Amino acid sequence: MLPLAQLFTHTLVLGASISAGYGTREGGIGAVLAKKVNPEARVTNLARSGATSLQSTQHLDFKKYDPSVVVGFDLFFWDAMRMQTGASFEKNTRRLFSEFEARKIPMIIAKVPVLELPFPAAQAILQNAKKVNILLTSLCAANTNCVLVDPLECYQEMSDTGKYFIDGLHLNDAGNHFCAEHFLKAGHLDRLKT
Repeated sequence: MLPLAQLFTHTLVLGASISAGYGTREGGIGAVLAKKVNPEARVTNLARSGATSLQSTQHLDFKKYDPSVVVGFDLFFWDAMRMQTGASFEKNTRRLFSEFEARKIPMIIAKVPVLELPFPAAQAILQNAKKVNILLTSLCAANTNCVLVDPLECYQEMSDTGKYFIDGLHLNDAGNHFCAEHFLKAGHLDRLKT
């Protein structure tokens, strides 16, 4: 097993606005988690607000970065919300997991939160989120260097969500620290190895 401090020597953060740290001083959950575990951690944050996983990773140059871990807490969120989960999405997601597995780079990936939404397209979005989560569960189960977490685990532990969110969707600095601490205490990361 890889000691956690060593695991977070160089963290590559992928995803959308939550991973980018929208509205925060310290970055998103991935950056906060890396610094919490290893204050000397180098963090490369390639997260792009509003980007689908296909938009943000299809041209990712794997040779350019040499991460010790990849973290994506909202990497697949917009794929599900925009209902862009077809063949291109699946091909890119499988390629992404294969590349990191081949390079023996541990991954911490989050499911798309499955919530009841109060608008007409909600049922279709919910089905897309479930479809994405089934694929992620399958890919992580096949990769011993992958941990799949559910952001709802953290959110449901928050006694006062107003204290942890900027706008109901994006976590503030306190929310990022709360979730980083939650995922550390939950022991999910202990399963990662070199």
